[in-house]
Amino acid sequence: MKKLMNSCVKKSWLPALLALIATPTFAHTGDHSSGFAAGFIHPFTGLDHLAAMLLLGVWFALLARRMAIKSGLASVGIFALALFFGGQLPVNFIAAIEWAVLFSGLAVALLIAFRMQLGQIAPMVAATLMASHGLVHGTEVAGNLFGYALGACAGMLVLVSLAYAVTRACLQLRTKSFSAL
Repeated sequence: MKKLMNSCVKKSWLPALLALIATPTFAHTGDHSSGFAAGFIHPFTGLDHLAAMLLLGVWFALLARRMAIKSGLASVGIFALALFFGGQLPVNFIAAIEWAVLFSGLAVALLIAFRMQLGQIAPMVAATLMASHGLVHGTEVAGNLFGYALGACAGMLVLVSLAYAVTRACLQLRTKSFSAL
């Protein structure tokens, strides 16, 4: 298992695999229920959502710790703002936003594959990528948008944090195994 995880991070095929899973978006139907529980569960339901959050966590783990924190907070903040703004848009606007969702997942995969740090603009890039996701989900929620937003942000943080922690652990294992040689 250790060898597999080292290979995943070293050869960057895991991000490409996650991007392929994330690309069949167009799964947003416009019929989300509302409330905290519905929002929290949503990032866990569907390969595109799961893959997008895992991709962000992997990318953040490759950034310097301070940039990772800034990027994570920017992502959550912009996602929430975009979700509320999306709540004001008509449901038929979803199809137009789906292309941005698709390309944002591919963009994160490219950032990981090329190990791009991006310096001080990393938080802005992460926030921009999450804006499209917030917009599309905002158009779908009927009812308690505030509760849904809190739940979705909490679920997103759990997934991104999990991917971040696992990736950092794999990177540390790889560093230790090479230093022992």
